[in-house]
Amino acid sequence: MRRPRVIIFDDEAILLELLGFCFAKWGYEVFSYRTPMVCPFSGRSSGSCAGSSECRVPCADLVISDFKMPQMTGIELFQLQAQKGCRIDNKMKAIMSGCTDAKLLKQCEDSGYRFFEKPFECSDLTGWLSECEKHFDLSKQLGGKKADKRSDFKQDIEYYKGIAPQNT
Repeated sequence: MRRPRVIIFDDEAILLELLGFCFAKWGYEVFSYRTPMVCPFSGRSSGSCAGSSECRVPCADLVISDFKMPQMTGIELFQLQAQKGCRIDNKMKAIMSGCTDAKLLKQCEDSGYRFFEKPFECSDLTGWLSECEKHFDLSKQLGGKKADKRSDFKQDIEYYKGIAPQNT
């Protein structure tokens, strides 16, 4: 049995960190990216989901994207992913935005994406997650890469500079 997987796109590092923390706390395998990519697992920004044999299945259970990013909107990203063969159901995708207008809400509704208005709290996601999790099949493997089981600790450690330990 695997953990559920979420892919998050947002050009704001703080929001990526917050969402990554929340999803990790909820038991998800988290992949987060500051720039939109058609297929983050292909290593290219214009990669095709249909191009490789491992991508005949979805690469994640959920995808969340900021609406307004420098290269494209979240909706444009999801549309481009669909054109390239993305296997993730639109009901499992969400758009986040700090500017809400009727046109954006209609686009999300017509496409089947969930919409979250910024700022929001992690707890605002739980209703949507509960509904989505009913459709997860955690017995089936996903396409794409798996997260590393460990991450390197990259902080310099400052040792106590007082009295050195005595050899006895």
